[in-house]
Amino acid sequence: MSTALNTEEGPNRKPLWIGLATVVIVAVIAAVVVLATPVFSVRDYNVEGNSHTAPEQVVEAAGVPEGTNLARADVGSAAQGVAGLPWVKSVTVTRGWPSSLNISITEHQAVAYVEEDDGTHLINADGAEFAIDQAPPEALKIVGDARDDEAARKNAVDIAASIPEELRLEVEAINAKDPYNFELELNDGRLVVWGAAEHNHDKSLALDTVLKREGQRFDISNPSQVAVS
Repeated sequence: MSTALNTEEGPNRKPLWIGLATVVIVAVIAAVVVLATPVFSVRDYNVEGNSHTAPEQVVEAAGVPEGTNLARADVGSAAQGVAGLPWVKSVTVTRGWPSSLNISITEHQAVAYVEEDDGTHLINADGAEFAIDQAPPEALKIVGDARDDEAARKNAVDIAASIPEELRLEVEAINAKDPYNFELELNDGRLVVWGAAEHNHDKSLALDTVLKREGQRFDISNPSQVAVS
């Protein structure tokens, strides 16, 4: 009984192994080039989404010095560093080949603020104080006897957040008379009685209407029956 040998198997597999070895060698060379060549070092920083934070602050907080090999840059640590800046709500850091670090941030929106002994405390739409800084024009100052009451402050922020930005620019302050009784003091000296922090959307629509009318005092606590005096 004879046994047939496959004399073609060995020679046919040789080109396959040569091909795989070539791929591995090319990959190793490419990795060495990327990790060692200055072409792939950080030379540019692309910062976007920042209105209240200087680009220089963002780059410094990222902690990736110019000249760092881009492949070795720790983008997770960079994002964590930028996230620690007061105005930054969220951040994404990515590599931009061959030599850029891309930093995209979303900032907090300040809808209200309170004046404290150590400065102006900015508050976002979620009611969180996120920075001590100069208040932007669209943020409403919370004043009144109940401004330090936790419930009153939360309700005041809810009211401020419900008012469109272009209308907030016409309001000087929110007067928290008590946790359930609020008034808007307008820039021109007029007064808007808001009442409780309920039906805020309807009241913001009523506010848009009364701002165009004559009168010194507007009661929109019942937005379906606005009173003017």
